[in-house]
Amino acid sequence: MEVEKNRGGIMGVKRLVEIAYSTKKFVIARTPPWGYKRPVVLRGYPVTALNPTDPQFAQRLKLALAAQKVRGTTGKAMYKGVLMPAVCSKIAGMITGSTGGKTKEERAAARHAAADAHIESMKAEAKRRGISVKV
Repeated sequence: MEVEKNRGGIMGVKRLVEIAYSTKKFVIARTPPWGYKRPVVLRGYPVTALNPTDPQFAQRLKLALAAQKVRGTTGKAMYKGVLMPAVCSKIAGMITGSTGGKTKEERAAARHAAADAHIESMKAEAKRRGISVKV
């Protein structure tokens, strides 16, 4: 007499056939490797999401006020060479002081300026420590 049982394990579900009144078990099927469930990684949100810093709060308020002003706008519009919804282009034009309002070249120039300042501070620290580096 044969009895089928499903058993879950680390390698997935196996179908076992047990022969009654016997100690022998036979594996008749095994889940293929691509059928296993992958673990779910839960990612948290940033600490400042619920308690924003003052600059973040100011930018959120700017965005909300700009969005309120353009409520009801429909259609498409060009913004910095990209066709996008008119609401988005108007809001991007209103908000200043955010990275969204800068061109690629302006953002690159700002990053290079920051890198130059950082290199200069590292040179000053190396000089203070008496380290000389030549490239």
